[in-house]
Amino acid sequence: MARRSSFGSIVNQSLKAMAREAARAERAAERERKALMREYAKQEKLNSRINKMEAACSFSGKLQALNVNFISLKRDFMPSHSLLNIKFVESFDKEILCDVINNLKVGDRIKAINCLKYETKLTYNEIVLFISIVENNIYKFIKENEDCWFEDKFGEYEFQPALSLFDLDSDVDYDTAKSKVEIICIPTGDTETISGKDPLVVKKRINTSVERLNKKWIQQFNKYHLDREISIICNIKEAQLNLLKYITTNSVDTFDYESLKDKSYFVSKLPQIRMPKLELIDLTNLNNGLLEADNNKPTEEKTEFLFWEKLLYSVGLKDIMKKRRNQRFSIALLEWENYRNKLIKEIESKKATNEEIKQKYDILQNEYEDYLNNVQREKEEFIEKQKIYNKTIDERVDNFQNKEATELEYYYKNSVMLSSYPIIWEKDVDLKYDASNKCITVDYKLPLLSEIYDIEKITYSVSKDEYTVVLAKEKQRKQDYNNILYQICLRTIYEVFTIDSEINGINKITFNGNVTDIDKATGKKQTTCILSLTTDADSFGSIELENIDYYACFKKLNGISEKDLTTMTPINL
Repeated sequence: MARRSSFGSIVNQSLKAMAREAARAERAAERERKALMREYAKQEKLNSRINKMEAACSFSGKLQALNVNFISLKRDFMPSHSLLNIKFVESFDKEILCDVINNLKVGDRIKAINCLKYETKLTYNEIVLFISIVENNIYKFIKENEDCWFEDKFGEYEFQPALSLFDLDSDVDYDTAKSKVEIICIPTGDTETISGKDPLVVKKRINTSVERLNKKWIQQFNKYHLDREISIICNIKEAQLNLLKYITTNSVDTFDYESLKDKSYFVSKLPQIRMPKLELIDLTNLNNGLLEADNNKPTEEKTEFLFWEKLLYSVGLKDIMKKRRNQRFSIALLEWENYRNKLIKEIESKKATNEEIKQKYDILQNEYEDYLNNVQREKEEFIEKQKIYNKTIDERVDNFQNKEATELEYYYKNSVMLSSYPIIWEKDVDLKYDASNKCITVDYKLPLLSEIYDIEKITYSVSKDEYTVVLAKEKQRKQDYNNILYQICLRTIYEVFTIDSEINGINKITFNGNVTDIDKATGKKQTTCILSLTTDADSFGSIELENIDYYACFKKLNGISEKDLTTMTPINL
């Protein structure tokens, strides 16, 4: 008994030891599980922070965009008689429009005017209005036409969305969720680096940094754009103050009677009628089907006994088998006749439809032939009218060559109207030719003081982020105005004598310079003559125009005017 008790005690102790070991193992497993759970929770928390940080590494604000305004080209000029508007300009030939824009964006008005003068049918005053519309909306036109973008260091960035000008290179540490972000302003190359563990702080710093770099970029661009504005001002003013120099160093435009001729191509005004097509139903398959049916008409000879009928026929059921064969023949013949009749009916129906199609086609063909005849008559009338009209132009050329007064007046006037000026004003010229004295009188509408380009310079304040226009002082404006008007007078006389060099129709020219403005006393428009000059070819030809003082030359040629033309003092002719 003692042994059994001792053995049982050992077993019992062993079991208890095993139980304790199992409990320890379970507790260890629980501790490991909890540790894993804590590690998992920690990793989940870290992953959440990483995700938040990655989301934070971007700009979420609203950036200020470039607000470019070519204030050097903002002028008011809108003749009431013209139908030209911005929509007309926008729909213009793109290549010509781009040439105009590319010249105006650097202040070369004369090249822009010449482009329209040589490439379009617009009148000079329509061209001036066209130029004014483009100048007043120059940035819009540049932006909409990529071929007109500036090819300078900022040109490729000028019209891109503000946010696309920044490159954000972020690096998030997956062990700590700490981020490092490098922000690059692409146009300027400026960079800023920020780092942090708090996504909200990082986000705020990124927004602040990008906005700061963007503001710096805009300021740099505006300072750079200021050079563009200054260049435009310099080019326009230089051209405006050297009107006489320009024409003496460039060829004088002369009117070409060929431009009056109608060289247009005939385009019918009749509603277009297309040539009809005869599309009949194809009966080939149906006719072939009928022919095949006729070739396969069932006959008694072709109706053979079936295999089992032959067997019965040979054992004495000859009459019965013949009868069955005849029955099958009758059925086949009936089916054939029905099929053939159906084909014939369908063919007849299609033929009837084709007949209707043919009748309709004949009607349309007759209408089309009438249309062709009418178009031909219309074309012949067009060509005849064109010939008659162009013949009148040839007759006018003959009259011009014979020095008829009205044609000489027309020729000189339109030649003078072709003269390109860097001044935006509505030009008007009237000429009278005295054939007996070979003298021509030019009544010329001069620009007003308000129509002369008067911007002296433009400045830019970085602190205020704004441009300031500085106008020329009144004394300078008056001086420029006088020089311009005296130049227009001398230039027009030079142009007329140059134009006449191959005609020899003029010995003397009288130039009357008129201005049309509001009379402050009456409030009505009033035209007055403020300068006049009469000179002959010899006297004028002896002057070296490249070296003159414009007013002194004007007086040397016995011109009549007040010295200060801004007073608009009328002269007695």
